[in-house]
Amino acid sequence: MNRLAFFFLIVCLVSTYNANSFSKEYGNPVNVNMLINVVDMKWHEVDTTYLRHPVTESLSCGLEKWREFFQELGVVDFVQINQVDKTVSDISHIIFKNLRWERDLISTESIAKDWESQELVHFISPLSKNYMQQSCMYLLEIFDTLWDSCFSNKVMGYCNPNSGGDSKPFKSSFMSSISDVQWVVSVMDDELHYPKDLFYDCEAVRSILGASAPYAVPKV
Repeated sequence: MNRLAFFFLIVCLVSTYNANSFSKEYGNPVNVNMLINVVDMKWHEVDTTYLRHPVTESLSCGLEKWREFFQELGVVDFVQINQVDKTVSDISHIIFKNLRWERDLISTESIAKDWESQELVHFISPLSKNYMQQSCMYLLEIFDTLWDSCFSNKVMGYCNPNSGGDSKPFKSSFMSSISDVQWVVSVMDDELHYPKDLFYDCEAVRSILGASAPYAVPKV
């Protein structure tokens, strides 16, 4: 089988298999089993068979090549985050809550580019509802590990005014799913908290607030 035919076969297999995540064999730093074991959610990882295929041995940096290939198909290390076009009327509850411009410049038919992740919502909601502290702490570790490479550029959505001009920013649905839910553990008590109510535990912050401030757990 030539390489083009082989890659075509892989595309068909992935489309059928509906894999959405890399496994640890593909260099994924996230152990998603620590989360899906406590939530009712199906999770499909890319089969490791591809790493053992002879074509892998014929390629330099075979693992990296496979990661690049599957990433082009939408496979990620953790949750899928999608950019979606919406009208302001579709997400007015988000835009007007996080308004950063004059409302009279935006019509309800203006187009907004938003980021959202239904998979993340399906993780956070049951963890928060059922007070699963250990899983919440691991989720914070995941965000710390992947934030710069996967999430930091998806915290803001942008709306284009009908009158033209610069796009106007608003907090994305993805960011709202993180910040508007009580899911972060604190050193102060056994409750779950909104992220905004806790502090990052580091030497610079401790030098100002001392040891008795409500810090997030774990220390990342």
